[in-house]
Amino acid sequence: MMNERARYLIISIVCGLATFGLSFVQWHHVLPTGTQTIAVAGIFSIAAMFAAGIWTSLLLIVIVGVLATILKITSWTFWLPILLDWFVLAGVNGWSMTNRVHLHHQQAISFGLIAGTSQLAGKLVLLTIQVVLMTGNFNDVPRIIETATPGALLEGLLYAALVPPIVLLLRFFSEDLPPKTNNDNADKTSKIIDLSQHKKEDDQR
Repeated sequence: MMNERARYLIISIVCGLATFGLSFVQWHHVLPTGTQTIAVAGIFSIAAMFAAGIWTSLLLIVIVGVLATILKITSWTFWLPILLDWFVLAGVNGWSMTNRVHLHHQQAISFGLIAGTSQLAGKLVLLTIQVVLMTGNFNDVPRIIETATPGALLEGLLYAALVPPIVLLLRFFSEDLPPKTNNDNADKTSKIIDLSQHKKEDDQR
């Protein structure tokens, strides 16, 4: 069986390559103050948090972000909402991650919703800051935000939909659950209460 370090290294390389590849996939929406970019480049680097570790995930975002910026594939502002996603999910998970516990489907869906929401919020906040810096006032902010919301919402929905299955796929290869013991079975059976026995005792009284 492949050892743990080799498995994490392969997962990290795959997620890094997928993140870099997806940085080329961009949709553009024209705004009065410029162009809004809609992309899903961060889904694999964010999902890597749940398989290769939180800090490995951050390292992937930084390395791919710097490389894509140097090659002029993206700008540095492109990666700010992805970094916000990382901070939010890392905080939710207590800044640590283990593969010794099974991740359930409901948890993966919750993490996807959190990622999508923070991505949506990050996009709108970043856009607001850019508008203020360009125009010097807040008068144009409501109109720009209204124009940009559909694109930001689409991106948030894509994150919410795509992160859970990728997380579950990566966890399938990374989880290293401890073997079940007799004590585990005993703990489960000890919690079962025979209500019929209690009812008989009450009837006798």
